[in-house]
Amino acid sequence: MRAGAPPTSAASGPTGISSATAVPVVGARADRVIARLRAIDGHVLLFSHGHFLRVLAARWLGLPADKARLFVLSTAALSILGYEHNLSEPAIRLWNDDRHVVEEYREPVEKRGNL
Repeated sequence: MRAGAPPTSAASGPTGISSATAVPVVGARADRVIARLRAIDGHVLLFSHGHFLRVLAARWLGLPADKARLFVLSTAALSILGYEHNLSEPAIRLWNDDRHVVEEYREPVEKRGNL
């Protein structure tokens, strides 16, 4: 986390971002990451905080950053952002896959919001 950046926590709001003014800032950060990712010819592996990854997914699809609240993401889950037919059709190819997580550490379905 950068100095002066807003803190994040699951309790701070629907996207985990502490204030409404911070949502556009995080959205802009996601846009910069997306620009860098799309400039790479090949596959990229990205690790980050879940709240940021939710914003990244929303922006990947061209949605406003505040729509990140619509994407449930469990701890240690795998997701794949990609394309449908070509680079002009961004898509979510895999989302919130936690089958690799040992059962005793997996979040209950009720906590994941998959009901």
